[in-house]
Amino acid sequence: MKKIRGIVSNINNTTKVSGSGNDSAVISTQVAVFRINDQIIRVVAGPLEINDGDDMVVVGIVQDNKLYSYAYKNFTNRLSGEASSGVYTIMGAICGVMGATIIAESLFSREICSIPIALFGLVLIALAFKPFSKANQISQAICHFSPAFPHLVFTTIPSGTAL
Repeated sequence: MKKIRGIVSNINNTTKVSGSGNDSAVISTQVAVFRINDQIIRVVAGPLEINDGDDMVVVGIVQDNKLYSYAYKNFTNRLSGEASSGVYTIMGAICGVMGATIIAESLFSREICSIPIALFGLVLIALAFKPFSKANQISQAICHFSPAFPHLVFTTIPSGTAL
């Protein structure tokens, strides 16, 4: 996980459009690729308001010399965005439950073919760790910006002060 703060430069905004036809929904996603301190950064989100000269902090993972954003905060226009970890959590849970169910079913079976089926269940459980790991990374990135209780304001009271 890498966190970087600086001034946005060389921004390139594009829009990805998916889905077509009469019965399917059209989904548009904005993609921004820019630099902060010589680091190439890629942000994929809903409406993006990122411009050259904006003061931003971005948290994400680095792959192929690009920082893929999980969360960002734009101090210039006071906007922020984050990736969703819900889909990855659901995918991990489905794989894990399916794997555990397959293993449980094969343990109660007395057939010889139940061993390969149980191994398949183990593979599904192992595959569940990847989306859970991604969801955890996204949650950690979001925690860089979001306090647990943003509506509370904590102040220090000097010792000896009457309450």
